[in-house]
Amino acid sequence: MDCQQGGRPAPQDGAAGVRGGDSGAVIGCRVKRWLRSMVRHIGNAKNSDVFLVSSTKGTGFEALERRLKEFLKVGDARNIYVVGAVNAGKSTFVNRFLSYISYGFGNNVTEATRCSDAGTLHIKRGIGGATRSAIPGTTLEFIEFGLFGGFKLIDTPGVPISSTMTQLLRRPLDILAMQMTKTLDPLVVRLDAGQSLLLGAVVRVDLIQGSAMNLQCFVGAGVTATVCRTVAAADVMKNRAGTRIFPPHSKDDFERLSTFAAHRLVGGRSVGPPGVG
Repeated sequence: MDCQQGGRPAPQDGAAGVRGGDSGAVIGCRVKRWLRSMVRHIGNAKNSDVFLVSSTKGTGFEALERRLKEFLKVGDARNIYVVGAVNAGKSTFVNRFLSYISYGFGNNVTEATRCSDAGTLHIKRGIGGATRSAIPGTTLEFIEFGLFGGFKLIDTPGVPISSTMTQLLRRPLDILAMQMTKTLDPLVVRLDAGQSLLLGAVVRVDLIQGSAMNLQCFVGAGVTATVCRTVAAADVMKNRAGTRIFPPHSKDDFERLSTFAAHRLVGGRSVGPPGVG
């Protein structure tokens, strides 16, 4: 067998895949560093703070609220825009944020001063607030939510970026498979020289030469991980895409994908622009 397949690749020629390892704090720091490096690469963007929040569980919003209070002053009403790529989770974030600030007012404030425009928010049932969907482009216009003091929280349509997976994979089943719906728990895969890692049929990592290395992969639970010999990687992906490795979940969808863009890493440093696959 050239490959070991599954969410946790079994050992093969010294390769193994397991979930977990580092603590949540360490993983959070790595994600922040990665985000800042991407912003620096873009060049025309600026970031002063990075806050990790979970719009599903509601964690991290306390720190975000404290930071917002430093910028938002009573009597100086402003619009707060939530922006990002298509399917980045903006509407889910808006719903959770509205739920958080409405709950935080307590019982000593009259209903007139609460965020009445937030509507009926039931996060688990998805009722009220902004409409959420795995289908890209659900939010088609600016949606305003009036807050106290004249402030407005505005949900915006997603910015289409051709290299993102939501633009390459359009089926809800594929997009849901890639979404991070649980606590960050990276897949750790060991590669030896001459081996490749296939994440679904959309990402391929080859270790051309050098000593063995461990890769930490932050992927959704629905993405299969396959370790195989590099010389067989192209055939493995072509033959198993849509049938044994996912996403995509359709052979036809795999055939419609564009060719892979090659990016070379030397000594852990990229010598080409970051991108997909």
